[in-house]
Amino acid sequence: MGEETTESRKQARLAILELANMISVPMSLNAVVRLNVADAIWEGGSNAPLTAAQILARVIPDGGGDAENLQRVL
Repeated sequence: MGEETTESRKQARLAILELANMISVPMSLNAVVRLNVADAIWEGGSNAPLTAAQILARVIPDGGGDAENLQRVL
């Protein structure tokens, strides 16, 4: 094998980032849909701004979940 050039390393890193985005974005959207986040935001007929903790309290009323992780997804 020949020496790896800086340009080929940059292209490899870009390909890895593109692959990660191709996987993570659909998975995040799937999680938001399954948790009914949109319904929680529009609850009561208003599109009021809510924190991740407030949304989580609406979608999982019995507790549980991690608001920080939900914030990352959003």
